[in-house]
Amino acid sequence: MKERIGLFDLKSMKEHYQSLLRELKAISSTSNESDEILRNIFTSKGLKIFLIGDIQNERILVQVEVFPTAYTSPENFEYTFCERQSEIKHPLRSLLEHQISNLFYLRTLNDKGFTLSLVGEECIWYATKVLETEPPEELFELLNPLVKWASLKF
Repeated sequence: MKERIGLFDLKSMKEHYQSLLRELKAISSTSNESDEILRNIFTSKGLKIFLIGDIQNERILVQVEVFPTAYTSPENFEYTFCERQSEIKHPLRSLLEHQISNLFYLRTLNDKGFTLSLVGEECIWYATKVLETEPPEELFELLNPLVKWASLKF
């Protein structure tokens, strides 16, 4: 299967996965202060994607975090990605539409085997999935629409 490198770099994520796997095998849970090793794969104003090495269970997870309050300045919100631009007359309405879209997208991740969670007061929604093997191309097909949204300039 040919690897597709797009918005979200499949090759790089696989390299991080292999490195993290080697590190998990070399480390013992008693010699580490934390039970997790984090690899930041993608970061933007409203989205973070991590690979997490679970030391205790010797497994790797992918975690997608969506920050619903990422846009603190609606005046700076641009309509470049809004497909329904003519229907949306107000920046706050557009912001709301994008946030609702992201929550629906998290539900899609849940339908594809991710576990959903919410971090309390910060209202950070996240979806997590254990990776049984190195990340497959299908994972990137699933995450790229969210990465595309998060890559927009606001």
